Amino acid sequence: MYIDPKLEVEKISILKIRDFCKKVGDLFGLDYICLRLKITKPKARKIINYLLDECYIEPADSYDNKQYWKLSNKGGTFALSSSAKPILRSTAERKVKELLERVKIVNIDEYYLYKVTKVILFGSFLTHVERLNDVDLAIELKKKNPDRKIQSQLEIQRAIEAEQKGRRFSTLLDKLCWAETEVQLFLKSKSRAISLHLASDPVLGLADKKVIYP
Repeated sequence: MYIDPKLEVEKISILKIRDFCKKVGDLFGLDYICLRLKITKPKARKIINYLLDECYIEPADSYDNKQYWKLSNKGGTFALSSSAKPILRSTAERKVKELLERVKIVNIDEYYLYKVTKVILFGSFLTHVERLNDVDLAIELKKKNPDRKIQSQLEIQRAIEAEQKGRRFSTLLDKLCWAETEVQLFLKSKSRAISLHLASDPVLGLADKKVIYP
């Protein structure tokens, strides 16, 4: 699904709204959308009305006199949408093969502290369209060192080394997750054609999928 990156809803970029939909999980309420998009309740209600009009969300159960919503199947497609120019299926197939080759490198190279145990293909690649906006892939990662204490020490040291080389972490969580992020960055290899997720991403529950590794 392609979206126009210039589109705005209530002066909020459609890309920002898409990213919000990627992370909503099972249910979300008015307060949550205000927090995530940093907007007022009146503006949040207008965003919700837009999402309802486009059938991207649907009403869910109410709790404590508060209304909640959830992504629809169409909303799941919207969450995976891209503003990049479409690519040919042949190009997408090549990108998948290249990523699987990088998976092999990650799993045998002692430098990487995590190994890839599963690669899942989902989204438009599993349809019959000839042109795709991108290739949606999800990976499952596992710590390489069975000793949790040693693994933790290695991950902290890796983050320190990254900082010494000039990398800046916006949050402590980003720093603690650097060893995982490092694997993801290598697998993506700066390709705009690849949309890479973790296997735990809720969006996978809204899409057809296929395990392609192992």
